[in-house]
Amino acid sequence: MLQGPPATSFVPASSGKSRLWSQTLDDDVLQLERTLQAFEAIDRDHRLSFSLPRKRSLPRAIMRHVFEVTDSILERHYPLIYKFGYCHCAHTRFYNKKFGYISDPYDKWEHLKVLFVSAEPVAPGFVEASLIQRHKGL
Repeated sequence: MLQGPPATSFVPASSGKSRLWSQTLDDDVLQLERTLQAFEAIDRDHRLSFSLPRKRSLPRAIMRHVFEVTDSILERHYPLIYKFGYCHCAHTRFYNKKFGYISDPYDKWEHLKVLFVSAEPVAPGFVEASLIQRHKGL
């Protein structure tokens, strides 16, 4: 989830990957000041990626999207260790020296994929809870 004051201006970077996220994110997310910074960090890092639902998706389409993506990852990379979570910045969540996945002394995390982004806090919480409930005990 991204939160913050509206951006003064939004100019997407020129890479094809950037154009994809700038065309996929809802307008309210694109208006947030930190969106450009957060997604440019994802663009520059081979350990970070995103697979976002279509712009203006309804809740059913959002859930179908995140379920399809997670099922595909789990099937393709089984057996694996995985987590579902909610964060303000994928790069910070992965690389922070204190709490980032890269610093985990027990598991060697290879990748973080962003599945959903919202300008408000409730929807990402429901997405996270649904994924955890769906895969509980697997």
